[in-house]
Amino acid sequence: MILAVVFFTVGGVTGAFSNDPITLIVGRSFQGVGSGAIIILTEVIATDLVPMRIRGTWFGVISLAWAIGTASGPLIGGSLAQHVSWVSLFDIFFC
Repeated sequence: MILAVVFFTVGGVTGAFSNDPITLIVGRSFQGVGSGAIIILTEVIATDLVPMRIRGTWFGVISLAWAIGTASGPLIGGSLAQHVSWVSLFDIFFC
């Protein structure tokens, strides 16, 4: 899990400081690998630590958090891309 968070962080920092599209793509790729690993490892850790009788509740909470992020992310990103200049979009990576 720590390695996944490191990949995600390195990708975010690389994307934030990118000066050309290739560097941005590489940074986003690292961020995607880290994000995918975080999703899977969160479920693996919950399966390992949470007892079977309350595991469904935990998976529901974890899925709710991902659903909110998945639904609100494109809306926020689209409005930022529509109303904010490209130069200031790199600030998104610092959030």
